Formats: sequence, C-alpha cells, structure tokens
Amino acid sequence: MKKLYVYYDDQFEQYRQDREKEGIKIISIPKISKIQEDSRLLNGEIEVDLTTLGMALQNRGDLAFNFETIFETIPDEVKFIVSDEFKDIIKKSFKFDFCEFVHLYNIKEENMTKDKKVGICDLPNNKIEQLLKQFSEKIYGHTRFKNDLNKKIKTYRVLNKLEEQKVLSIFIMGESGTGKTETANCLYKLLGGKDNICKISFANYSSKDSLNSLIGSPRGYIGSEDGELAKKIRKTDVKLILIDEFEKADEKVHNFFLESLEKGSFSDSQGNDYDLNGFIIIFTSNMNPETFKKNILPELISRFDYICQFNQLQKKDKENFLNDYLQDLKKKYEKKYNKKISDDIIESIKKVIDIDNCCNIRILKKDVACKFIEIVEN
Repeated sequence: MKKLYVYYDDQFEQYRQDREKEGIKIISIPKISKIQEDSRLLNGEIEVDLTTLGMALQNRGDLAFNFETIFETIPDEVKFIVSDEFKDIIKKSFKFDFCEFVHLYNIKEENMTKDKKVGICDLPNNKIEQLLKQFSEKIYGHTRFKNDLNKKIKTYRVLNKLEEQKVLSIFIMGESGTGKTETANCLYKLLGGKDNICKISFANYSSKDSLNSLIGSPRGYIGSEDGELAKKIRKTDVKLILIDEFEKADEKVHNFFLESLEKGSFSDSQGNDYDLNGFIIIFTSNMNPETFKKNILPELISRFDYICQFNQLQKKDKENFLNDYLQDLKKKYEKKYNKKISDDIIESIKKVIDIDNCCNIRILKKDVACKFIEIVEN
C-alpha cells in the first residue's frame, strides 16, 4: 500500500518550485496513463497530483473503480500528492490503496508564515499605545479588565523579548452576551486582522473526540488527520487564538493546553510542530468562579496569566453602545443607499429601545439593527 502526501493550497507553488530545482516534475492524474512506461516515474523524477481526481470524484464516484485498477499497476515507490481540500474523498474512495497520509510541509510553520502573521510583540511602542487606547474605546464597560490588560500586554512584550514568556494566556468567564468573544475579535482587528481569526469553539466538539478534532487523529486512523487548530493557525494573519466555550472541553484537552502553555508550542498528530511564541490566547467560558475552580485543573489554572470575570454592562455602558452603534449604522446606510438619515430619526429609534431590560449586548445589537431598518425603511 502507498503513502499519500497532503499539501495546503497556499504551499503548493513553493513546493512545486522546490521540486523543479531538484529535477522533479509534478503531473496531474489524467496524464499518468500516458507515462506509465516512462522510467522517470519509477525513478522518482515524477510525482502525481490526485487533486483533479478528487474534484472529479465529487460528481462521479464511479470513477474510483477505474483508477483503483491503475493504482494497482503502479509501484509503491511512486509518490502521490493531493490538496488538503480533497484528501478525505481520496481516502474514502481508495482506502485499500493508501495506507498512510503524510503532510508535505517539512518547513517549520513559523518560517513559512512568519511574514503573514502580526503579533502584539511585533509592534513598536507608539503603535501599542495607540492600539490599547483604541481597544479601551471600542470595548464597553469592564474598566478594571481593560486597565489590567493594558499592564499585562506591556509586561508580556518585555518578558517575551527576554525570552521569559512565550504566550500571553487570558481566561475570561461570565454570562453570555457580556463581551467576552468581542474582546478577542476587537484585538484581532486592531492588530490588522482581516477575516481569518483563529477561533476554536468547543460547542462544536464531542467530548469523546475533542482532542482529535483539535490536533488531528493519529496516523492510521480513519478520520481527519489534520486538526482544526493547526488549520486555522496556518490561515490566520494575526498571532491570536480564541478558544470559545472552554467549559465544554474534556480532560484530554485540558492536559493539551496545560502542556502547550508551558512549552509555548504544540505538535499535531502528524508530528508537525507549531510555535506559539508571540501569541495571545484568549479562553472564554460561561462558567462562574465557583464552577471554574471546580472543573478546571489547578495546574492549568496556574498556567493562565490573567483570569477575570465579565459582569453585565451598566446602563451608561449600554447607552454608549447604543449611540455608537446607531451612528455606525447611519453612516453605512447613507453610504450604501445614498440616502440621508436625520438626527431626529436616530433619536426616535433610541426612545423605543429598552436598554434597561436587555442584559445581553448581543441581543441588544440585534434589536437595534432590526428597529433601525424598520423605522428607516418606512
């Protein structure tokens, strides 16, 4: 049985160029029948890309039988590669032909993507002051948290340069809609992030397979060899990770983060190393302090650099949010539809929004948006 080597689309061009320098050519699967007798195939001078076959199998599953007979005639020494996007369909269709799935990226992730990721430790001091000021303005309420985070970030930047602290880990607990997730999203955007924040939500994981979902299943197991965390770290442009609804993670996941926060790195199920140096990791949970201490390992608690609880916003904070959000909607609407909205309309919307009885900022935002459209469009 053969090995199948998996690549990521953003790595293919570099891989192809490296192979060409070594005198190795990559061909697509339709061309293989024409060169089966070519000695270059047997000598390792040609690699076969199965990506187009994966694309075809999505619509024509019956093609698997024809190609399975072709695979049987090809020596195990021939190297097959495939895009990560079509790895699973190839694995499912040819489970008796390929015994192992190995990722091609032998270059360390930090070397391949260091120019794409920006971290809090990479910015000059004047930029940090500006970032922290903007962060304080954009996050409503939670004054103590913002002051503490300001100090933590500045301390972390110094310790990171001294190689004394690789990761800044923050655990935020509190009820839904208090702004926990928004904290991570805000930092991500202020660091220049576009649309690929590295977010892992344990609400989507089954407790039995949480660790496999996170870092991939071991080689030889049927299922995903590549975990969600590794995939999203590769794609993100900012050194920030959001771990949402951490209370739903199991003990294996707790132990994983215990080790990762200690080392400042982790290895996936394929043995690939990921350097977390310069990263901020924000854990969020709906737990209260009592449940937190009861359910989280004491050793793991000691690894978190900062632990805090978010409470419901005060009335003044909700009023500030309401004013700012309505002005933001007003600007977007006027620009998109080239239609002027008077201040009287904005004031009329404020009067019908019941901020006193709305404790969840997420629900408040939806109510404001719906009421805005309802009044503006009539």
